Amino acid sequence: MTEGNFVDYVKAYVSSGNGGKGSVHLHREKYITKGGPDGGDGGRGGHVIIRGNSNLWTLVTYKFKKHFKAGHGEHGSKNRSSGADGQDVYMDVPLGTVVRDTETNEILFEITEDGEEKIVAEGGMGGRGNWHFKTATNQTPRYAQPGIPGVDRKITLELKVLADVGLVGFPNAGKSTLLSVMTSA
Repeated sequence: MTEGNFVDYVKAYVSSGNGGKGSVHLHREKYITKGGPDGGDGGRGGHVIIRGNSNLWTLVTYKFKKHFKAGHGEHGSKNRSSGADGQDVYMDVPLGTVVRDTETNEILFEITEDGEEKIVAEGGMGGRGNWHFKTATNQTPRYAQPGIPGVDRKITLELKVLADVGLVGFPNAGKSTLLSVMTSA
């Protein structure tokens, strides 16, 4: 017997992006010998976001594609330039999808509205550049923060299916006959 296209239970692996490193840079120009620190901040790592879509009815999209990885934040650079944020990854799911943490079996959230977005794996923050660390006693700090690593998580997507109509009755009461006359089922 072949398996149909209706999939209502899927396990997936999501990884958010790491934050970029802060920059250690000292400002230099032609006639300015000691310009001070001007290293920029690292970019935020990308999030993995689950988004509700009313045009979807099943989780068949995620039957074979099970790994989702967001982009890493870029490193800071000179002139207090912050690194670019990592690319976010969106997972479109049908309405009524329940998202669980696979390891703890805890319900994280449920998607109930079209366009509703929830972050399932938050990207790491970017590190601060060396210009954040200058003080009166340390005017040229030669260190910056590294970026915070992203989150790796196993999740379970489960689609709650609700019927519009239910037929209840005794055996041989004519439920199938009634259904065949009223619809083309």
